[in-house]
Amino acid sequence: MEEVPEEGKVYVISEFNVDDVKYSYSAVSNKKEIYFLKRTTMTLIKEDDGMIPKYKFELVGFNALKARVGDTNILTDLMGSVENILPMQSRNTATGPKDILLFDLTDGSERIKVTVWADQAHELKAELDKMGDEYKIIILTSCGITEYRKQLQASSLSPTKFYINPNYDAVHNLRYKLNAINEPMIGDESPSVVDCSETKIETYNLKQITELRKSDMQNLEVICHVSVCSIDAQSKWWFYSCDSCPNELTFIDNSYKCEDCVKIVSYPDKRFKVSMYVTDPTDTIQVFMFDREVRRLVSATVNGLIGQNMKEGKGDKIPEKIINITGKRLILTLSLNPKNLVDGNSVYFASDVVETSENPSPEQPSEQNTTVSTTHHNGAAVDNTMGIKSASNKRVHNKDDGPTKKKKT
Repeated sequence: MEEVPEEGKVYVISEFNVDDVKYSYSAVSNKKEIYFLKRTTMTLIKEDDGMIPKYKFELVGFNALKARVGDTNILTDLMGSVENILPMQSRNTATGPKDILLFDLTDGSERIKVTVWADQAHELKAELDKMGDEYKIIILTSCGITEYRKQLQASSLSPTKFYINPNYDAVHNLRYKLNAINEPMIGDESPSVVDCSETKIETYNLKQITELRKSDMQNLEVICHVSVCSIDAQSKWWFYSCDSCPNELTFIDNSYKCEDCVKIVSYPDKRFKVSMYVTDPTDTIQVFMFDREVRRLVSATVNGLIGQNMKEGKGDKIPEKIINITGKRLILTLSLNPKNLVDGNSVYFASDVVETSENPSPEQPSEQNTTVSTTHHNGAAVDNTMGIKSASNKRVHNKDDGPTKKKKT
């Protein structure tokens, strides 16, 4: 190649072969690869129209890393906040001594030890030293995962790259989560805090929720404690999503189109959309749960489960990991919309989920509320009670979420 392509720039590539992946240590999980030929050409597009996202990672949650131990087929992308940076050290290797940088990476609830090797260790250390005390949220791509004395560890490899505080949705969400966890409680002992408003999310049982039909409210969020009694195996468990917004795409004229963004999406994302029936001692309702919530329960991605189905010859059959949600006890935050409150629609949408071990209570009157106390300071919303296992783990809607409204039946 006369010119090596630069990361982050957009090219038109012509004259190449497409074949099955043949090698180990892949940076992405796709089953196909592009192979360049002598006649392959690359033309730089100088004016990017912004249709291609600047970043695309296949981030693996810390709770799913154990399955990656020793996996040489696919490398692992990690994201977390950097903590406990140790001084630079040296290790003897088969090719001589090499410097290493050791630190912890945390997602707010779990942590993993990370080793970065050689020149990249010095480069990363220099960048981290520049950042002071602010959150150092880093994405490390193409890492190897090992286990030593029952402790998961990640190591950089030759294709590993690092990105510190990139402008990426998952990074913003983690920063929001970490800020909420570490925000000090504001009480009466803080008279200097003025202009505070409080929003409470009340806890209802399912009968109380269904009795809210035909009300004059337009939107309402409620918390309920339920058990999953069944998964609707007749409904499709995933959908094609726009790459710019979380809405479901429509297939028109052999193309996937987003009605809200008014564009054709050539490479749509796949996101969870699971229909389930949940119950408590008072009633049973149907709930749709989308990408973030399902991933939290099954510790897997849509693409991972589709790939597993293909490997096992199960086609588009609903995976066992989703079926196994049946019987789980959950604390759900339901977002009730005008279709629920005004029209009496009995299908509900979950905006948050926490798995719990407690049984649903037959009586959860609104007078005895489970609340989220959100205090606003200088225009910024801070969740004072957010915790890793809190039922009121309220979050901002983003493109990793499922659709905000049901477009198709």
